[in-house]
Amino acid sequence: MSLTTKNVSTTTLAIVSLVSISLLVLVHNSYGFNPWYKHKMEAARLMQKAQQLILAEKKAKGIIINSTDDPNGSGLIGEQYSDITTDRGILDAKVMITNPNFAAAVVDLFKKANLKKGDVVAVGYTGSMPAANIAVLAAIEVLGLRPIIISSIGASSWGATDPEMSWVDMESLLHREGLISNASVAASLGGKEDNGLGLSEESKQLMMDAIRRSNLLFINEGNLDKNIEARIKLYKKFAEGRPIRAYVNVGGSVASLGRSINGALIPPGLTRRLDSKYLGTKGVVIQMAKRGIPIIHLLKVRELVREYRLPELPVPLPNPGEAQTFYEEKYSVKIAAMAMTALMGTMAVLMEIDLFLLPSWMRRRKGKIK
Repeated sequence: MSLTTKNVSTTTLAIVSLVSISLLVLVHNSYGFNPWYKHKMEAARLMQKAQQLILAEKKAKGIIINSTDDPNGSGLIGEQYSDITTDRGILDAKVMITNPNFAAAVVDLFKKANLKKGDVVAVGYTGSMPAANIAVLAAIEVLGLRPIIISSIGASSWGATDPEMSWVDMESLLHREGLISNASVAASLGGKEDNGLGLSEESKQLMMDAIRRSNLLFINEGNLDKNIEARIKLYKKFAEGRPIRAYVNVGGSVASLGRSINGALIPPGLTRRLDSKYLGTKGVVIQMAKRGIPIIHLLKVRELVREYRLPELPVPLPNPGEAQTFYEEKYSVKIAAMAMTALMGTMAVLMEIDLFLLPSWMRRRKGKIK
């Protein structure tokens, strides 16, 4: 009987199929470090250290950490209402970005924007999401960027709402202790019209006290349009003739966005070319976009957390590196070649057994029985 007419056994076919499936899974699930793994780890670790320092400072000041609102005791979740609360916030969104690995996601956004060491980036912060602010600071630090930061003091619920530890107080602490080498150059009150409209005079005074403590320029030009204009001038002044390579907006500052609805209209994350025709003419974001400057928008953080496969309820807080964003699927040619070799070898051995050795053994056995 010729080789071509012989039948391969069902057992052999089953074994080859199982080996093929196993090797396919191995090749498909081959993971390697993301190209920016080192920077992402450094940023996540820096964000973790910053949280620990802020938490220690709050405890030293006798500020109570609400374990219900801040289940991880991160120190980055403030009270729902305080004298400097300007808007309503969403608690779970603020808890999910206390994950130190959110800083790794920001590194990813910066890298995708092609930002390089020494590049100038303009940054707009509010007090609403101190965790996101710190994530940006950490990414800026490890990538060696040169930020020009303008903050607003007001915070939405569960943000940096404690008057003794406003956002700029947190930032000043991190700078003073050497964790970051950059901090805000100026600040406004924030809130409605960027001047705390609707807040009491006592509340506004608490905000101004925080600005003075941090030795910042006070942006208070009388109305929103002039405050926006003042911000643009400051970015230009501190850029010192160097091109601004990106604008990073964190939170829902009306001075940054122009109007609150723009926070929802602008896509979260990186937008290289923002079509501003539906967004109006106000706002630093709009002015930057008209200059062709990429926008990194960090407001709808739930979408970013899902995109980067971070947990939406990070309790307990993951350690730096415990996130999919640090790794990527890699179809390694070496692994694929090894898998193919293993498959071919397995097939050769089984075919040899099935077509030659087993029939020969069967014939000898049959002869002995006769």
